[in-house]
This record gives sequence, structure tokens and C-alpha cells, in this order.
Amino acid sequence: MKLIEYHYRSAPGLVLRAYSPLGFYPSAGFRHSDGCFFVNESLIFSAVRFNPVKLAGYDPEREWISPAEIRLLASISLAIPEGSGVVYAYPDPVGYRIEDAGPEHITGEDFMIQARECLCRELRGRNSGFWTTMPVPPVFGGPPYEFNTVAWSHSEQNDFFKAIDVEDHLLIRGLGGLLKGWMLNRHHLFHTEACISLHIAMEASRDIVLRHLRASVSNPSDIDAANYLARAFGEPESTEHYFAGFYTDRIKSVHPASRYGTYPEPPLAADDFFDLYHWLCVVYRFLIAGKVPSERF
Repeated sequence: MKLIEYHYRSAPGLVLRAYSPLGFYPSAGFRHSDGCFFVNESLIFSAVRFNPVKLAGYDPEREWISPAEIRLLASISLAIPEGSGVVYAYPDPVGYRIEDAGPEHITGEDFMIQARECLCRELRGRNSGFWTTMPVPPVFGGPPYEFNTVAWSHSEQNDFFKAIDVEDHLLIRGLGGLLKGWMLNRHHLFHTEACISLHIAMEASRDIVLRHLRASVSNPSDIDAANYLARAFGEPESTEHYFAGFYTDRIKSVHPASRYGTYPEPPLAADDFFDLYHWLCVVYRFLIAGKVPSERF
């Protein structure tokens, strides 16, 4: 098995990627012919089938992970039942491309063992970059992984994984913001940036709703988008804009001087992140797979 450092212009294939102990992981793995997440106490890694994005003007020199990997990691984060906490992955920014040997290839035990051995050899030989600035996986003597052992729904993850379209760039951008939000929130210094990442996910979710509404409503508004979710969740309609309370936080975060004032640091509370993340998960669960929350929106 030959490993080649993944690049956004890579030829189609499989990408292997390791994960840092800075994440908070599900207690079980996931295997699908298009993407696997292998969970082990010494090394967590993924193997995902991908095609490079081909868009005019798309030149992301610092692409962090591929859209296909966003699909996999988002399906994991969204599959946690309400009231059971969170899971979030913290990927190594360097992935490795290998040739694709067929649809069922990556789900087998032989592949998992061989891929793990190759990945360990590659990571052990690296002398700079990720592993010099962040905790190494336990297999290299790093701290143990942390797991959410309360609950996890394999069937729900499968639903989300199948429903996420990697060609829907708006959805992928929103889910990427959701995933990066927790990565940033892992570091106290980047709380504002974590919230801004969620604001991007919020904007994407609104645009997804508006895109849907345009099929039946001429020039739908933010209020129309808010009421679309209200009706779907069995809530009364109102005249409030989409995620009205959180848009105030967005303006304060992104604009140094605004109608809300000028601050040396955005006046954001810790709960501004946690609450927004919770409700965005609720919204994306609905937008992706039609799942309605049991609690009031």
C-alpha cells in the first residue's frame, strides 16, 4: 500500500487520515463502502473514498479535509441522540491518498490492519508539522483518547451519511463550519473564532432553507425561513428573523464597530457557543434527514 500526501487536486481514490486526542469520539466505529471511521484506543483513523472538487476558480491551497471526509465526520457528530452530549473529531491536517481497490475493499479487516500499519509508519517518520504542535495519538505515547460512552446511534449515522450529498457545496460548507466550531472551541483562546465558525454554519443553513423555499415562494425572506422551521417543528409562526438572537452575536463578532457598539473583544458568553451548536445540530438533522426534535425549538 503506497501512501501519497493528499492534495485537493489529487486524482480520485481513498484518503487515510489519523485523529488527535484533542477530539471527543464515539465509542464505536462506522464502516460503509464509501467511508470508514476506525475507532481504537491507540489510534483512530478514517478511510474515505473521494473525488476531487472541480469548480472554476476553486483553488483552496489550504483545504483542511475533503468534502467526502466532512460528510463522514458530520454524520458522526449529528448521530448523537438529544441529551447525550456531543462528539467531535480533530483530524490531522495531513491525509494520505491510496489507490481505490473497489467498493467493499475498505470495510474489511485486512484493509483496516494494513492501512493502520502503513499510516503508523508514515506518521512515525514525520519530523515536523502536526505532531510537533499537538498531542500525538496514544500509539506514539500521547494522551489517551476521550470517548462519549453515553449513547450513539449507528442507524442514524447511516441515515445522515447516505443523505449528505458531497456535491451540495452549500451543505458541505455549513457542515464544515459546524465541525470546525468544536475544534476551535477546544482551545479557550479561540472562543470568538469558534462562534464565528458556527455563524458560517448558521448562514449556510439559512441559505439551504431559502433555496428550498424558492421553489414555491417568490423572493423568500429571513422571516419566511424562520417560519419554515417553526412549521416543521410544530412551533407557532412569528415575525422574528432566522436565528434572530444569534445574529446579534454574529454582528458583534464579525464587525469590530457596529450599531451594537465597539468592543475590545466581542461580548460573547460560553453559552453563546453551546446553545448555537445545539440548535444548529437540530436544524441540520432536519435539513439532511427530516428528523424533528422532541424538544421545543
